[in-house]
Amino acid sequence: MLDMTILSFLAAPFVASLVIAGIHAYLGVHVVERGVIFVDLSLAQIAAFGATIAILLPMSGGDPHGPAVYWISLLFTFIGAAIFATIRSRRARIPQEAIIGISYAVASAATILAMSKSTSEGEHLKDMLVGNILAVSWEEVWHTAALYAVIGAFHFVFRKKFLAISLDPEAVERSGVSLRLWDFLFYMSFGVVISFSVEIAGVLMVLHALSDRYPVNEHAIRRGLQEFNLSGRFQVVPDRAQIILDVAHNRQSMELLVQNLRGLPVPGRTHVLIGMLSDKNHPAIFREIMEIADFWHLVTLEGPRGTDSGMLGRDLAALGVSTDRVAHYPVVADALNRIREMVGPQDRIVITGSFLTVGAAMKHLRLPR
Repeated sequence: MLDMTILSFLAAPFVASLVIAGIHAYLGVHVVERGVIFVDLSLAQIAAFGATIAILLPMSGGDPHGPAVYWISLLFTFIGAAIFATIRSRRARIPQEAIIGISYAVASAATILAMSKSTSEGEHLKDMLVGNILAVSWEEVWHTAALYAVIGAFHFVFRKKFLAISLDPEAVERSGVSLRLWDFLFYMSFGVVISFSVEIAGVLMVLHALSDRYPVNEHAIRRGLQEFNLSGRFQVVPDRAQIILDVAHNRQSMELLVQNLRGLPVPGRTHVLIGMLSDKNHPAIFREIMEIADFWHLVTLEGPRGTDSGMLGRDLAALGVSTDRVAHYPVVADALNRIREMVGPQDRIVITGSFLTVGAAMKHLRLPR
């Protein structure tokens, strides 16, 4: 039977964990759709760097949990948010995720360098990475919950705007909405959450908590990376010709797909099987993948938002693609059957454009979803 003293001691950390997990789960949806997977870790490290600088300043009095530390940490987070919102460009030569990764590395190195000037660098590093969630008070829990509720209400009020920008930024930009402004508001609100989370939980709290009971060695990490597979996200399927499934459905995700395809070249030809919804920017998506596509196989997607293959063909023709390189099909299964008859072992088939297109292909190939 559990001791009530232990339960009362763990009650506040448990509630804090639920509060932190709840807001991060929602924000994670936007992070995944935007393709900026490491933005939370990067913002957390920038916040930690700001906290380190604050501790070195006389105004903080050396207290890592003082108000000056929090506000300076938040200021650094806002600067990071502004940078991430500014670097989003339709034709950026360096992907946004790469710059986010560079920001994390620079903030980490700068934090270590700054801590070398402190007489308690070891304790500060431990506190920054591990956090102090087991020592969190009910007052801190309620303050954090109230702040996250305000952030949640903000996102609820403007949920359509945030979701539209995450799912289809091209359509939003065409409507005249400022992407940079709303990106900044998203990263700014995310930064507020990150600043509080780092103060309570630390950057590596979960890994630290599990390290003794569930040790993760280098072999396990290598094995996990080798065996990791996310269905429909650059999923490689062995067949007569290599089949690559990717649900890229906007310009940014198609740009990333093309980068991955360049890193996995084939000596033969690339057949692109694509179907898209009507509210997508077809020309922008086609431009990204045109340079690697040898043959186009256009399919019609059913439903009120589906696009007829003929409309896709007209968009391709407007971009100068010859009609003898284009074929039309009523359904994905017909297109896939025909392509598999045409290709050789040195060719590849890229299936993309929509979750519906990839889903139909996976069903036809009898792949687990």
